[in-house]
Amino acid sequence: MVPTILYIICEVLLEYCKNILFNGIKDKKFFLAISIILLSMIFSLTSFLDEGSMYFFKHDYVTTFLQGYNGDKSLLVPLAPLIATIPFAANHIENRKSGIIKNLIIRIGYDKYFKYTFLINIILSFLVFFISMFIFMLFSILFFDKNIDLDIYNYITKNSMYNFVANISPLFYLLILIIHCSIISAVYSSIGLSLSYYIKNKFIAWVFPFVITTIISLFSIFLGITKLELMAMFDVTRVKDNTFIFLLFYVSFFITTSYFIAYNKFKRDIQNDEEF
Repeated sequence: MVPTILYIICEVLLEYCKNILFNGIKDKKFFLAISIILLSMIFSLTSFLDEGSMYFFKHDYVTTFLQGYNGDKSLLVPLAPLIATIPFAANHIENRKSGIIKNLIIRIGYDKYFKYTFLINIILSFLVFFISMFIFMLFSILFFDKNIDLDIYNYITKNSMYNFVANISPLFYLLILIIHCSIISAVYSSIGLSLSYYIKNKFIAWVFPFVITTIISLFSIFLGITKLELMAMFDVTRVKDNTFIFLLFYVSFFITTSYFIAYNKFKRDIQNDEEF
C-alpha cells in the first residue's frame, strides 16, 4: 500500500514538473528570449560590413560565431543578465498574483513548489541560451567559410578560459562556449528569481540581475579585481588567466546563495500566511 502511494505521489510531482517545463518552453517569453539572443548576435556581424559587403561571407564560421558572441559590436554579453530572466524568473510573482499558488502549494507542498520553481527556472534559462546560440552556430557553419583563419582564431582565443579546448578543436570550442554561456545564464536567472520573493514585482525580477551585474562589474574594475565580474564569467576572454575551478566555485556560490536566500524568505512568508 505504502509503495503504491509513494509511486502515485512521485508520478503526480513528475507530471507537474513536466507540465510546467513544457508550458514554459511553449510560452511566448521563451521565444522572445531566443529572438533577442539571435538578433543581438546577428547585429554584431555588422562590423564585417566595415571591410566591404563583398567580404561579408568570406569570414570563416568560427570567427563569425565568436564575433556574435563577444565581438566589438556584440550585445550578447551586456544583455545576457536581462535575457536570462525573461522565460521564468517572474513565474512566482505571476502565480501569486493569479492566485494559483494556493492550489499548487496545497497540491504538492510549499517545499516542492519552491524546489521545482527554482529548478525549472534554471532549466529554461539554460535552454534559451543553448538553443539560440546553437542555431547561430549552425547559421555560421552553413553560410560562412569553412576554412578557419588560424591566425585570427588563435589571437581571439589566446586568453580564453578554455584555451586548452580551443587548441584541440575549434568546433568543440564553440560547443563548450554554448554550454558555458547557458550555465552562466542560470546564475543570472537564479538571482532574478530569488529577488522576486522579496520584491513582488515582475519588472524587478527581470532587471535586477542586469543592474547587480553592472554594479559588481564597476566595483570590480574600480578595485582592480576584474576576476570577480559576473560579465567576466559569461565572456571567457574578458579576464586573463581565469580558471575553470574558479568558474565552478563562482557558479556554485551564486546559485546556492540565491536558493537559500529565496527559500528562507518564502518559508517565512508561508508561515506568516503572506503568500496568499
